[in-house]
Amino acid sequence: MQQKLMTENKDGELIQISKRELAERLIGGVEESLETIHNLLKTEDWSRACFWSLTVASQALESYLICAGKGRNQVESVGKMAQMCAELEPEFSQIVRRGKYLDRYYNTTRYPDALPYGAMPHQWFNEDDAQEAMRYAAEIVAFTRRRIAADNR
Repeated sequence: MQQKLMTENKDGELIQISKRELAERLIGGVEESLETIHNLLKTEDWSRACFWSLTVASQALESYLICAGKGRNQVESVGKMAQMCAELEPEFSQIVRRGKYLDRYYNTTRYPDALPYGAMPHQWFNEDDAQEAMRYAAEIVAFTRRRIAADNR
């Protein structure tokens, strides 16, 4: 029997749900966040699209870690989170490289002093960067959704 967790429902009432149910709720929200990236691409906000891609991938992997019973974590590296997932489920090793790629956007999309030549994030990133970041994030989300659905814990 699966251990139940306490969480709030939409009315703010405490309810008990399984780790898998919580993970499925979280990954559903992550999938909705992919739309934010699409909107940022439409407005040509490349740096924010890159940052949101990193964030979405991180939240997807955290959903799996919750499903696997590891709880919420404080790891800021998507590559490291993917590696943590791979230690629990070897198939995640397929997406570690994508996670490491997205890690490059953690500081560079937010802090001007993280970029060379005094560049600002909105000047540094381009459409190709944003499209690739979004593609990797979407792949990580879809992969993680499938792994949560297949998890039998």
